[in-house]
Amino acid sequence: MQSKFVFWFIGVVAMLSCPAVSASKCFTVGQLSGVASHRGDSFKVGGDGFAKQTFQVLVNGKMSIAPEWDTPCSETAPNTVMCAKSEGGSTTVEMWAVDEATKAVLFTRIRSGFGVFDGAMLFAGRVLGTCGLTLPK
Repeated sequence: MQSKFVFWFIGVVAMLSCPAVSASKCFTVGQLSGVASHRGDSFKVGGDGFAKQTFQVLVNGKMSIAPEWDTPCSETAPNTVMCAKSEGGSTTVEMWAVDEATKAVLFTRIRSGFGVFDGAMLFAGRVLGTCGLTLPK
């Protein structure tokens, strides 16, 4: 019985010291500015209503979440989330990168197969705060 407890204790200590069990981070981001180019506007480069919104980005390993809730996301680097989905002839790939030191956020998105919404976006903005949501990895 004592040996089972020792192995259990060692396992718990190992898990707690492993970086993979560090707490997730959730950022509220906004004040975006940038450019978009969509098929509906003949791919002219210009602004987008996207810039007026705020978003929450959860950095949580393979369980990361960005505003495209139905698009699978994964943490690809510290504070960087990439989301990609290809289904029924349409594809979305987007990336959110948060720089905590400068409180900056970068966003890119490419879409194909969405008709007038086909195109690309590139925006930079600010970290407005945290979401108050933390989940273990």
